[in-house]
Amino acid sequence: YRPLFIIPKSSELLNLNLNGLINIPIKPSGTEKMKTSFLSLQQPNSLVLTGANMKPQSQIISPEAIIDTIGNTSEQIYILPKSDREQTITVKTVKITDDFQSISTSPFRNGAVRNCDNFRIGTAKTEYTNEGILFTATNASPCISFFGANTSHGEGYALFIKNRNIAGRSLHLWILNENEKIAPLDTYLPQNGKENFSSFIIAPMEPFGTGYSLHVDAIAIGDDTTKNVLGSLEMYPIPYRFITEIFLNPNTEVQPSMSITEDITGVSHPNESLYVIGLKPTNDSRTLMLSQAHDEGWKAYAIQKYESRIMNYATMILPFFFGEEIKQHVMVNNWENGWILPGNISEDSGIVIIYLPQYLQFAGFGLLGVSGILYLVFSILPHVRALKAAR
Repeated sequence: YRPLFIIPKSSELLNLNLNGLINIPIKPSGTEKMKTSFLSLQQPNSLVLTGANMKPQSQIISPEAIIDTIGNTSEQIYILPKSDREQTITVKTVKITDDFQSISTSPFRNGAVRNCDNFRIGTAKTEYTNEGILFTATNASPCISFFGANTSHGEGYALFIKNRNIAGRSLHLWILNENEKIAPLDTYLPQNGKENFSSFIIAPMEPFGTGYSLHVDAIAIGDDTTKNVLGSLEMYPIPYRFITEIFLNPNTEVQPSMSITEDITGVSHPNESLYVIGLKPTNDSRTLMLSQAHDEGWKAYAIQKYESRIMNYATMILPFFFGEEIKQHVMVNNWENGWILPGNISEDSGIVIIYLPQYLQFAGFGLLGVSGILYLVFSILPHVRALKAAR
């Protein structure tokens, strides 16, 4: 890949602006991790790099260039190895930390805590410690809020929060959709005296809305004193639809597809409904793919080669009489036909794939032709007999 920008060695603090909306500070000589952001696939992306000791540099990145860099974006099928033990599927995604589509409150800034219940006029105290914010309250409700003006309601989010309950009621966490004024999440954090790291998933809501606010309340009622520590609170966008559309098919064993160049010795395609395939001998199970829309009408048969040409031809065009059907017909890549081949392919074996409904159509045409011939024969036959009798 070619570099987007050339940065002078003397540069200190730079700023990368994305699409006029997001500013990412860059320290070329620093060791801190750069913030991560996103690029649009709906329109060209504008990147502008500025700094005190350099001329501004700009680049335009098209959606097509992004897709070319990513590579294959089509639906994929993956093979999971068999196991008798319970396993976990982990989906890793980039953490967006640009403070535009994300919210991060670690470390906390002083002065954000207030009393959220004017009817309780007890005592409330907050301390900023190395562990986080320590809330101590009696008949009061100190709270803290965070607002993400640009968080999109059309995206899903992962929310991570660290807390510790010391005494009394635990922290109350809720999220407000600022457009609809509804709370997609309203819950109390764990109350067990230990440091807890909780996670929540916020599903997409209305596609064009923006703005979530996060609220944490340390509620104390009457003479009961509450003590709670809020360690951190972070919310990041996630590929919610991609993750929720992943599914497992435990009833279908799909093996990795075979290499066409290595395993197929020849393909004959005399008409649209017939494929004759020669394979190298092997004892391994493989998957043969046919790039036609998946249809139960496609059938595959394992056939044997004979010394007689007539017998070979009959086996090729009528494999359902002379061959053995391959029963494991599966869908590959969510649209193609696939057959899991047995592991006993020999040099005298081959595979015939037919579209069975086409054969029924041929049979119909044949029956129509035979019926026409019989009709003509039986229509002419009385006239022939009459002519013979007249002579």
